[in-house]
Amino acid sequence: MNTTLKTRKQIDELKEKLQSDEDFDRNAAYDELDALEEKLNEEYEEILNQILRKHLQLLNPPAKDWSEKPGQLLEIKFTGYGSL
Repeated sequence: MNTTLKTRKQIDELKEKLQSDEDFDRNAAYDELDALEEKLNEEYEEILNQILRKHLQLLNPPAKDWSEKPGQLLEIKFTGYGSL
């Protein structure tokens, strides 16, 4: 998650620079902004995939039991919150 904060900070700094009156190559800055936003999206996607994998690990055993006994009510109890 630390990399997402770093990327987010770079995006914010670049946006501030684009709003300033400084003389610089704005096209290059917008290209860099696009690349940073794409990188941030990839970082978010990886985080979401990690969360999904973790939750699927929790759900797989009850889902297997349920698929082997169709027609039975599936009950899943969550006893607490874990961390990734």
